[in-house]
Amino acid sequence: MPVEDTIYSYIEAFNRKDVDASLRYLTEDIMVMDPTLPQPLRGLRAARQDTESFIKAFPDILMVLSNLLVKNDTASAEMVLTGTHTGPLVGSRGTIPATNKKITISGAAFWRLTPSGQIAEERRYHDPMALMAQLGLMPPSPASAAPARRAARPATRRAAAKRPAAKKAAPARKAAPARKPAAAAKRATAAKRAPARKAAPARKAAPARRPAVRATARQTAARRR
Repeated sequence: MPVEDTIYSYIEAFNRKDVDASLRYLTEDIMVMDPTLPQPLRGLRAARQDTESFIKAFPDILMVLSNLLVKNDTASAEMVLTGTHTGPLVGSRGTIPATNKKITISGAAFWRLTPSGQIAEERRYHDPMALMAQLGLMPPSPASAAPARRAARPATRRAAAKRPAAKKAAPARKAAPARKPAAAAKRATAAKRAPARKAAPARKAAPARRPAVRATARQTAARRR
């Protein structure tokens, strides 16, 4: 069976809550790693207990895969789990009673298959704190909102790629010098071209003349004599 068919058949059996059918795709010494487990699970018995416990806690659990990639004997995919917490959830720190809360958990998984087409390793990656926050057992963590932010980035980049590149601003022009009035400019030009005139020499003062009346009177007296 091709690797893709094995993975999809395994997930479909889990969604049907058919534990026996899902275990048929696992090897006897299957190893399962999960962030909620202190140590990896080993063997079919441990895998069965883990699957049955989770289905008991979320009877309507549904797993949806996307972006399944296969290379040689390894497969990986993104996954989203949705369900309602209506049963006891057994964890490494004890049992959590039913909260009747709905959950939506995003994560990823990696599988390694044997040459015979069975799953020998299953590595799960998700945020346990996001699960606890959705169950109302702790405040939401910043990491729980990270997937939404990461999903928004590609769309933002694509939108930015469609936009035309911003034109560079033209260099600022130097301000033109203030123009002088036309008349003042002509006078200034004429003043530069015309040679400087020498100052005229000062005129000497004329000698003071005696009054004509007194001279005439003296001459008349002299004649009478």
